[in-house]
Amino acid sequence: MSLVLAAIAKDLAPTGILRASINLGNPVLAQGTPTTPTGVTVDIARDSAITTTAEVDRERVRIGVKKGSAYDLFLSRTLQHASVVRADEGVDVFCDLAGVSGIS
Repeated sequence: MSLVLAAIAKDLAPTGILRASINLGNPVLAQGTPTTPTGVTVDIARDSAITTTAEVDRERVRIGVKKGSAYDLFLSRTLQHASVVRADEGVDVFCDLAGVSGIS
């Protein structure tokens, strides 16, 4: 692991366990504070069966992102086993992955 990735891992999971990393900078996806976050991404993170970072980067795990976003770039460079699934609109990729026809 590079020094940069090791530093990021230490910041995000100082005890060695990462449950979820949530960007509170996007008020559409998450609100609140780091100690009491709320919102759709918080709810998804709490219902997830994935509980460790090692479980994220494995075969048959699909991660939805908006095509060309910073998340797309980072995950495309970092993941070795999981698949990055891209869409022009972020909501569309999550609907496709969940088998939902769309949100009205």
